[in-house]
Amino acid sequence: MYRVFRAGYITGVAWCAVMLIVAYYVWTPGKWRPGSIFTHDVAPRVLELSFSLFWIGAAWSLSSKQARDSISIKWSVCVAFAAFVLAQLIALSGV
Repeated sequence: MYRVFRAGYITGVAWCAVMLIVAYYVWTPGKWRPGSIFTHDVAPRVLELSFSLFWIGAAWSLSSKQARDSISIKWSVCVAFAAFVLAQLIALSGV
């Protein structure tokens, strides 16, 4: 069960990071183009999901020895936090 949860967690974090990278890549600051609309729609969703994933990963690492010892979980929690911060900055920029 640990491996299934780990795979799901890492997949969720990877999805957040990739969607944030794509949103930043297609964003045109100051212009209301399709890429900016995509960024405007995706940033709050990534913010919500990465916030949840960060806290779930942190709680999981505190409660499970396997998760605490796993380098992939540690990095995934760090990536989830970075995605959370970047999504918040994009959302606050008033795309």
